Amino acid sequence: MKHYLVSIVSVLCIFMSGCTGYQYVTVPHFVPVNTEKGNLTLNYSFNTFQAGYSMSNHFSAFVAGHYRKNSGTIFNNSIFENVNDGTFSQTDMHKQIDAGFTYFKALDSKLVFEVACWTGYGIIKYTNSQDLFKDYDFSFNAKKFNFNIQPNLSVKFNDHVDLSFFSNFSTIRYYKMYGTLDMGEKEDLTEYDRYFYNKRSVPLAFCEPGIQFRAGWKNIKLLYSYSKAFDLRNTGIQYRKNNFYFGISLNFNLIKLKD
Repeated sequence: MKHYLVSIVSVLCIFMSGCTGYQYVTVPHFVPVNTEKGNLTLNYSFNTFQAGYSMSNHFSAFVAGHYRKNSGTIFNNSIFENVNDGTFSQTDMHKQIDAGFTYFKALDSKLVFEVACWTGYGIIKYTNSQDLFKDYDFSFNAKKFNFNIQPNLSVKFNDHVDLSFFSNFSTIRYYKMYGTLDMGEKEDLTEYDRYFYNKRSVPLAFCEPGIQFRAGWKNIKLLYSYSKAFDLRNTGIQYRKNNFYFGISLNFNLIKLKD
């Protein structure tokens, strides 16, 4: 049964990943719904893994890893394309690792308040090309550093179902950037490429409110998450505004398992 769940989640995540390249992509948010010491939370989706453990009745630590590689449109380099047909192709690759901690407090038997704080490091590669009489081609590679703070409010209906509301605030810096540009016959950069052109470092800031829903068995649940990204700097870059994630969440209390 568990193998079927993993397969279903992987197919859904591939389908929801889309075909467009982005200059910034929201990674899945970590909302563990901790209630007491000994809670172990493991989340898995197609390209993300998260693990957290509560060391006390109020504090937990966690790590996460995310990988995304998007090769552009479904029909890239296919028989459906013709030379100089004006086809756009945007690709991206993101790698990121995060580590942080949470403070949590059970407000009553069902309501849990939690604040997560973390930092992360990663790399990004992005290309934007258009097949014109002479190709327009823009690309950049960069390292990135992020700092996040995220308050969560969760309703734990029972051991099988919980619903969480969160709002993630993130600051990101792309640095050690290297880019290339071939204008072709275009007179100006594409609007969302302009912010990165001829830069060695750029700042970004986003607010990402959302919801998380988990349902299933006591120790294994299907996880659904949705968030909406807002560009706080109004940079005009190409980023994914609506973010859907499906996954599997494992929950155990290691202290109770030993008893």
